[in-house]
Amino acid sequence: FAVLLLLFEVGTEIDFEVLKKVKKPSFFSALAGIIIPLIFGLTFLFFVSQFNYSLVIPENSSFLKTGLFMAVALTATSIGISTRIFLDLGKIKTKVAQTVVGAAIFDDIISITSLALVVAYVSGVLDSSGVGTLFFEILLFFVISIILFKYVVPWVIVKTKNVQDRSFVIFFSIAFMILMSVLAQMLQLAPIIGAFVAGVIIGNEGDFLDVHHDIEPIANWVVPFFFLTIGLQVNLIPIISLNTILLGVSLAIVAILGKFFGGFIGSKLARNSTNDSRTIGLSMAAKGEVTLIFAVTAFDLGFFTLSLYAAVISLVLIDSLVIPWLLKLAIDRWVDESADDELLEYIDRPQNEEIPISQN
Repeated sequence: FAVLLLLFEVGTEIDFEVLKKVKKPSFFSALAGIIIPLIFGLTFLFFVSQFNYSLVIPENSSFLKTGLFMAVALTATSIGISTRIFLDLGKIKTKVAQTVVGAAIFDDIISITSLALVVAYVSGVLDSSGVGTLFFEILLFFVISIILFKYVVPWVIVKTKNVQDRSFVIFFSIAFMILMSVLAQMLQLAPIIGAFVAGVIIGNEGDFLDVHHDIEPIANWVVPFFFLTIGLQVNLIPIISLNTILLGVSLAIVAILGKFFGGFIGSKLARNSTNDSRTIGLSMAAKGEVTLIFAVTAFDLGFFTLSLYAAVISLVLIDSLVIPWLLKLAIDRWVDESADDELLEYIDRPQNEEIPISQN
Protein backbone atom coordinates (compact mmCIF):
# COMPACT_ATOMS: atom_id res chain seq x y z
CA PHE A 1 0.00 0.00 0.00
CA ALA A 2 2.93 2.34 0.75
CA VAL A 3 4.35 1.79 -2.73
CA LEU A 4 0.94 2.33 -4.33
CA LEU A 5 0.39 5.53 -2.37
CA LEU A 6 3.84 6.82 -3.32
CA LEU A 7 3.22 6.23 -7.02
CA PHE A 8 -0.28 7.70 -6.75
CA GLU A 9 1.12 10.85 -5.11
CA VAL A 10 3.73 11.18 -7.86
CA GLY A 11 1.03 10.66 -10.49
CA THR A 12 -1.03 13.57 -9.16
CA GLU A 13 1.92 15.85 -9.92
CA ILE A 14 2.11 14.86 -13.59
CA ASP A 15 0.63 17.13 -16.23
CA PHE A 16 -0.30 15.42 -19.51
CA GLU A 17 0.75 18.41 -21.57
CA VAL A 18 4.13 18.60 -19.84
CA LEU A 19 4.65 14.85 -20.28
CA LYS A 20 3.98 15.22 -24.00
CA LYS A 21 6.85 17.71 -24.14
CA VAL A 22 9.31 15.15 -22.74
CA LYS A 23 8.03 11.97 -24.40
CA LYS A 24 11.00 11.84 -26.78
CA PRO A 25 13.80 12.02 -24.15
CA SER A 26 11.74 9.73 -21.88
CA PHE A 27 11.43 7.05 -24.54
CA PHE A 28 15.06 7.28 -25.66
CA SER A 29 16.29 7.22 -22.05
CA ALA A 30 14.15 4.18 -21.26
CA LEU A 31 15.16 2.32 -24.44
CA ALA A 32 18.89 2.91 -23.99
CA GLY A 33 18.42 2.23 -20.27
CA ILE A 34 17.12 -1.22 -21.19
CA ILE A 35 19.60 -2.20 -23.90
CA ILE A 36 22.87 -1.14 -22.26
CA PRO A 37 22.26 -2.71 -18.80
CA LEU A 38 21.10 -5.88 -20.58
CA ILE A 39 24.43 -6.06 -22.43
CA PHE A 40 26.38 -5.19 -19.26
CA GLY A 41 24.53 -7.85 -17.26
CA LEU A 42 25.02 -10.65 -19.77
CA THR A 43 28.71 -9.76 -20.19
CA PHE A 44 29.22 -9.71 -16.42
CA LEU A 45 27.50 -13.08 -15.99
CA PHE A 46 29.56 -14.56 -18.82
CA PHE A 47 32.89 -13.55 -17.28
CA VAL A 48 31.91 -14.71 -13.79
CA SER A 49 30.68 -18.07 -15.15
CA GLN A 50 34.05 -18.58 -16.87
CA PHE A 51 35.83 -18.37 -13.52
CA ASN A 52 33.26 -20.16 -11.34
CA TYR A 53 30.27 -21.57 -13.24
CA SER A 54 28.53 -23.14 -10.26
CA LEU A 55 28.67 -19.88 -8.30
CA VAL A 56 26.08 -18.23 -10.54
CA ILE A 57 24.45 -20.98 -12.64
CA PRO A 58 22.31 -23.60 -10.81
CA GLU A 59 22.54 -27.27 -11.81
CA ASN A 60 19.05 -27.38 -13.32
CA SER A 61 19.51 -24.14 -15.25
CA SER A 62 21.65 -22.92 -18.14
CA PHE A 63 23.57 -19.78 -18.95
CA LEU A 64 20.77 -18.63 -21.28
CA LYS A 65 17.96 -19.01 -18.74
CA THR A 66 19.89 -17.48 -15.83
CA GLY A 67 21.16 -14.77 -18.16
CA LEU A 68 17.64 -13.81 -19.23
CA PHE A 69 16.57 -13.33 -15.60
CA MET A 70 19.78 -11.43 -14.86
CA ALA A 71 19.18 -9.15 -17.84
CA VAL A 72 15.62 -8.20 -16.89
CA ALA A 73 16.64 -7.72 -13.23
CA LEU A 74 19.29 -5.17 -14.21
CA THR A 75 16.96 -3.29 -16.58
CA ALA A 76 14.45 -2.39 -13.86
CA THR A 77 14.34 1.12 -12.41
CA SER A 78 12.83 2.13 -9.07
CA ILE A 79 10.66 5.12 -9.87
CA GLY A 80 9.79 5.37 -6.17
CA ILE A 81 13.31 6.20 -4.99
CA SER A 82 14.20 8.79 -7.64
CA THR A 83 10.81 10.54 -7.64
CA ARG A 84 10.78 10.65 -3.84
CA ILE A 85 13.99 12.69 -3.97
CA PHE A 86 12.61 15.04 -6.64
CA LEU A 87 9.50 15.49 -4.48
CA ASP A 88 11.51 16.17 -1.32
CA LEU A 89 13.63 18.79 -3.11
CA GLY A 90 10.59 20.42 -4.71
CA LYS A 91 11.81 19.56 -8.22
CA ILE A 92 9.10 17.17 -9.38
CA LYS A 93 7.73 19.68 -11.92
CA THR A 94 11.07 20.27 -13.64
CA LYS A 95 11.59 18.93 -17.13
CA VAL A 96 14.29 16.58 -15.83
CA ALA A 97 11.96 15.05 -13.24
CA GLN A 98 9.12 14.68 -15.75
CA THR A 99 11.54 12.99 -18.16
CA VAL A 100 12.69 10.61 -15.42
CA VAL A 101 9.09 9.73 -14.53
CA GLY A 102 8.19 9.20 -18.18
CA ALA A 103 11.31 7.09 -18.77
CA ALA A 104 10.60 5.04 -15.64
CA ILE A 105 7.06 4.34 -16.89
CA PHE A 106 8.38 3.13 -20.25
CA ASP A 107 11.12 1.23 -18.39
CA ASP A 108 8.70 -0.54 -16.03
CA ILE A 109 6.35 -1.52 -18.84
CA ILE A 110 9.20 -2.94 -20.95
CA SER A 111 11.00 -4.71 -18.08
CA ILE A 112 7.87 -6.16 -16.50
CA THR A 113 6.64 -7.35 -19.89
CA SER A 114 10.08 -8.87 -20.46
CA LEU A 115 9.88 -10.70 -17.12
CA ALA A 116 6.50 -12.15 -18.07
CA LEU A 117 7.96 -13.30 -21.40
CA VAL A 118 11.05 -14.80 -19.73
CA VAL A 119 8.94 -16.73 -17.18
CA ALA A 120 6.74 -17.97 -20.01
CA TYR A 121 9.82 -19.03 -21.99
CA VAL A 122 11.58 -20.93 -19.20
CA SER A 123 8.26 -22.57 -18.27
CA GLY A 124 7.86 -23.81 -21.83
CA VAL A 125 4.45 -22.19 -22.30
CA LEU A 126 5.46 -19.28 -24.51
CA ASP A 127 3.93 -19.49 -27.96
CA SER A 128 2.60 -17.04 -30.52
CA SER A 129 -0.87 -16.94 -28.95
CA GLY A 130 0.61 -16.32 -25.49
CA VAL A 131 2.62 -13.32 -26.70
CA GLY A 132 -0.44 -11.93 -28.46
CA THR A 133 -2.56 -12.30 -25.33
CA LEU A 134 0.02 -10.55 -23.16
CA PHE A 135 0.33 -7.53 -25.43
CA PHE A 136 -3.44 -7.41 -25.87
CA GLU A 137 -3.85 -7.19 -22.09
CA ILE A 138 -1.33 -4.33 -21.91
CA LEU A 139 -3.15 -2.47 -24.68
CA LEU A 140 -6.49 -3.15 -22.98
CA PHE A 141 -5.28 -1.59 -19.72
CA PHE A 142 -4.42 1.68 -21.40
CA VAL A 143 -7.63 1.72 -23.43
CA ILE A 144 -9.65 1.27 -20.22
CA SER A 145 -7.58 4.01 -18.56
CA ILE A 146 -8.36 6.44 -21.37
CA ILE A 147 -12.08 5.62 -21.18
CA LEU A 148 -12.06 6.19 -17.41
CA PHE A 149 -10.21 9.49 -17.82
CA LYS A 150 -12.36 10.80 -20.67
CA TYR A 151 -15.83 9.66 -19.59
CA VAL A 152 -16.25 7.79 -16.28
CA VAL A 153 -14.34 10.03 -13.83
CA PRO A 154 -15.82 13.28 -15.29
CA TRP A 155 -19.30 11.74 -14.95
CA VAL A 156 -18.62 10.90 -11.28
CA ILE A 157 -17.40 14.45 -10.69
CA VAL A 158 -20.58 15.93 -12.18
CA LYS A 159 -22.74 13.69 -9.97
CA THR A 160 -20.83 14.37 -6.75
CA LYS A 161 -19.55 17.93 -7.16
CA ASN A 162 -22.02 19.27 -4.58
CA VAL A 163 -20.57 17.09 -1.83
CA GLN A 164 -18.95 19.45 0.70
CA ASP A 165 -17.07 16.84 2.73
CA ARG A 166 -13.42 16.65 1.58
CA SER A 167 -13.09 13.18 3.08
CA PHE A 168 -15.31 11.92 0.25
CA VAL A 169 -12.78 13.13 -2.31
CA ILE A 170 -9.92 11.46 -0.43
CA PHE A 171 -11.77 8.14 -0.09
CA PHE A 172 -12.84 8.24 -3.73
CA SER A 173 -9.25 8.89 -4.86
CA ILE A 174 -7.77 6.08 -2.76
CA ALA A 175 -10.51 3.68 -3.88
CA PHE A 176 -9.81 4.60 -7.51
CA MET A 177 -6.09 4.02 -6.90
CA ILE A 178 -6.77 0.51 -5.55
CA LEU A 179 -9.18 -0.23 -8.40
CA MET A 180 -6.59 0.71 -11.03
CA SER A 181 -3.89 -1.28 -9.22
CA VAL A 182 -6.06 -4.40 -9.20
CA LEU A 183 -6.94 -3.86 -12.86
CA ALA A 184 -3.25 -3.57 -13.77
CA GLN A 185 -2.39 -6.76 -11.90
CA MET A 186 -5.26 -8.64 -13.54
CA LEU A 187 -3.88 -7.59 -16.93
CA GLN A 188 -0.29 -8.73 -16.19
CA LEU A 189 1.08 -5.28 -15.33
CA ALA A 190 2.62 -4.25 -12.03
CA PRO A 191 0.10 -2.75 -9.56
CA ILE A 192 2.39 0.29 -9.21
CA ILE A 193 1.67 1.15 -12.86
CA GLY A 194 -2.05 1.15 -12.07
CA ALA A 195 -1.55 3.36 -9.03
CA PHE A 196 0.52 5.83 -11.00
CA VAL A 197 -2.01 6.01 -13.84
CA ALA A 198 -4.77 6.57 -11.25
CA GLY A 199 -2.78 9.50 -9.85
CA VAL A 200 -2.30 10.95 -13.32
CA ILE A 201 -6.05 10.68 -14.06
CA ILE A 202 -7.04 12.25 -10.72
CA GLY A 203 -4.35 14.91 -11.00
CA ASN A 204 -5.59 16.06 -14.40
CA GLU A 205 -9.24 16.44 -13.38
CA GLY A 206 -9.17 20.02 -12.12
CA ASP A 207 -9.69 21.67 -8.74
CA PHE A 208 -12.43 19.37 -7.43
CA LEU A 209 -10.10 16.39 -7.27
CA ASP A 210 -7.01 18.38 -6.27
CA VAL A 211 -6.14 15.90 -3.55
CA HIS A 212 -2.36 16.28 -3.48
CA HIS A 213 -2.33 18.37 -0.30
CA ASP A 214 -4.86 16.01 1.31
CA ILE A 215 -2.89 12.88 0.40
CA GLU A 216 0.53 14.30 1.32
CA PRO A 217 0.26 13.93 5.14
CA ILE A 218 -1.07 10.38 4.71
CA ALA A 219 1.79 9.55 2.32
CA ASN A 220 4.38 11.07 4.66
CA TRP A 221 3.34 8.57 7.33
CA VAL A 222 2.80 5.49 5.13
CA VAL A 223 5.49 5.76 2.42
CA PRO A 224 8.50 5.16 4.74
CA PHE A 225 7.18 1.62 5.19
CA PHE A 226 8.10 1.06 1.53
CA PHE A 227 11.76 1.64 2.34
CA LEU A 228 11.43 -0.37 5.55
CA THR A 229 10.10 -3.28 3.50
CA ILE A 230 13.19 -3.20 1.27
CA GLY A 231 15.38 -3.47 4.36
CA LEU A 232 13.33 -6.32 5.78
CA GLN A 233 13.82 -8.32 2.57
CA VAL A 234 17.61 -8.26 2.93
CA ASN A 235 18.87 -11.46 4.60
CA LEU A 236 22.46 -10.88 5.72
CA ILE A 237 23.24 -14.55 6.46
CA PRO A 238 23.86 -15.72 2.85
CA ILE A 239 25.60 -12.43 2.01
CA ILE A 240 28.39 -12.79 4.58
CA SER A 241 30.98 -14.62 2.46
CA LEU A 242 33.95 -13.28 0.48
CA ASN A 243 32.74 -14.57 -2.89
CA THR A 244 29.24 -13.20 -2.46
CA ILE A 245 30.46 -9.83 -1.19
CA LEU A 246 32.81 -9.45 -4.17
CA LEU A 247 30.05 -10.63 -6.49
CA GLY A 248 27.53 -8.20 -4.99
CA VAL A 249 29.86 -5.17 -5.10
CA SER A 250 30.92 -5.95 -8.67
CA LEU A 251 27.33 -6.43 -9.76
CA ALA A 252 26.31 -3.14 -8.12
CA ILE A 253 29.04 -1.28 -10.03
CA VAL A 254 28.04 -2.91 -13.32
CA ALA A 255 24.32 -2.26 -12.75
CA ILE A 256 24.75 1.39 -11.73
CA LEU A 257 27.12 2.17 -14.61
CA GLY A 258 24.91 0.35 -17.10
CA LYS A 259 21.80 2.30 -16.12
CA PHE A 260 23.67 5.59 -15.85
CA PHE A 261 25.22 5.32 -19.31
CA GLY A 262 21.94 4.04 -20.74
CA GLY A 263 19.93 6.97 -19.39
CA PHE A 264 22.68 9.45 -20.28
CA ILE A 265 23.10 8.24 -23.88
CA GLY A 266 19.34 8.04 -24.45
CA SER A 267 18.86 11.56 -23.13
CA LYS A 268 21.70 12.91 -25.28
CA LEU A 269 20.19 11.22 -28.35
CA ALA A 270 17.05 13.23 -27.57
CA ARG A 271 19.25 16.37 -27.58
CA ASN A 272 19.05 17.17 -23.89
CA SER A 273 21.84 19.12 -22.25
CA THR A 274 24.79 17.29 -20.70
CA ASN A 275 23.80 18.25 -17.15
CA ASP A 276 20.20 17.14 -17.66
CA SER A 277 21.40 13.88 -19.22
CA ARG A 278 23.71 13.18 -16.27
CA THR A 279 20.86 13.70 -13.81
CA ILE A 280 18.49 11.53 -15.86
CA GLY A 281 21.10 8.78 -16.12
CA LEU A 282 21.73 8.83 -12.38
CA SER A 283 17.99 8.81 -11.66
CA MET A 284 17.51 5.75 -13.87
CA ALA A 285 20.18 3.90 -11.86
CA ALA A 286 17.92 3.73 -8.78
CA LYS A 287 16.81 0.18 -7.97
CA GLY A 288 14.37 -1.16 -5.41
CA GLU A 289 11.24 -3.25 -5.22
CA VAL A 290 11.02 -4.24 -8.91
CA THR A 291 14.56 -5.65 -8.97
CA LEU A 292 13.86 -7.56 -5.75
CA ILE A 293 10.68 -9.01 -7.27
CA PHE A 294 12.66 -10.20 -10.31
CA ALA A 295 15.37 -11.74 -8.11
CA VAL A 296 12.85 -13.54 -5.88
CA THR A 297 11.04 -14.90 -8.95
CA ALA A 298 14.28 -16.22 -10.48
CA PHE A 299 15.44 -17.76 -7.19
CA ASP A 300 12.08 -19.41 -6.44
CA LEU A 301 12.00 -20.92 -9.93
CA GLY A 302 15.53 -22.30 -9.48
CA PHE A 303 17.36 -20.12 -12.01
CA PHE A 304 19.46 -18.13 -9.51
CA THR A 305 21.98 -19.70 -7.16
CA LEU A 306 21.91 -18.58 -3.53
CA SER A 307 25.10 -16.60 -4.15
CA LEU A 308 23.69 -14.82 -7.19
CA TYR A 309 20.43 -14.14 -5.36
CA ALA A 310 22.34 -12.68 -2.40
CA ALA A 311 24.44 -10.63 -4.84
CA VAL A 312 21.33 -9.06 -6.38
CA ILE A 313 20.03 -8.25 -2.89
CA SER A 314 23.42 -6.68 -2.14
CA LEU A 315 23.11 -4.70 -5.37
CA VAL A 316 19.75 -3.27 -4.26
CA LEU A 317 21.11 -2.51 -0.80
CA ILE A 318 24.21 -0.72 -2.12
CA ASP A 319 22.18 1.09 -4.77
CA SER A 320 19.60 2.25 -2.21
CA LEU A 321 22.36 3.73 -0.07
CA VAL A 322 24.48 5.30 -2.81
CA ILE A 323 22.08 6.57 -5.50
CA PRO A 324 19.85 8.81 -3.27
CA TRP A 325 22.93 10.59 -1.92
CA LEU A 326 24.46 11.05 -5.39
CA LEU A 327 21.14 12.09 -6.90
CA LYS A 328 20.61 14.83 -4.31
CA LEU A 329 24.03 16.23 -5.13
CA ALA A 330 23.31 15.97 -8.86
CA ILE A 331 19.97 17.76 -8.62
CA ASP A 332 21.47 20.60 -6.58
CA ARG A 333 24.40 20.96 -8.97
CA TRP A 334 23.01 20.13 -12.42
CA VAL A 335 19.29 20.97 -12.48
CA ASP A 336 19.07 24.57 -13.68
CA GLU A 337 16.67 26.79 -11.72
CA SER A 338 15.77 28.67 -14.90
CA ALA A 339 14.39 25.45 -16.31
CA ASP A 340 12.07 25.25 -13.28
CA ASP A 341 10.68 28.73 -13.96
CA GLU A 342 10.18 27.98 -17.64
CA LEU A 343 8.33 24.76 -16.98
CA LEU A 344 6.20 26.21 -14.22
CA GLU A 345 5.30 29.08 -16.55
CA TYR A 346 4.15 26.47 -19.06
CA ILE A 347 2.15 24.57 -16.44
CA ASP A 348 0.41 27.70 -15.16
CA ARG A 349 -0.31 29.18 -18.61
CA PRO A 350 -3.87 29.75 -19.91
CA GLN A 351 -5.24 26.71 -21.74
CA ASN A 352 -5.18 28.32 -25.19
CA GLU A 353 -1.70 29.86 -24.94
CA GLU A 354 1.30 28.02 -26.35
CA ILE A 355 4.67 28.51 -24.67
CA PRO A 356 7.52 26.49 -26.21
CA ILE A 357 9.94 24.61 -23.97
CA SER A 358 13.54 24.59 -25.10
CA GLN A 359 15.42 21.33 -25.61
CA ASN A 360 17.93 22.38 -22.95
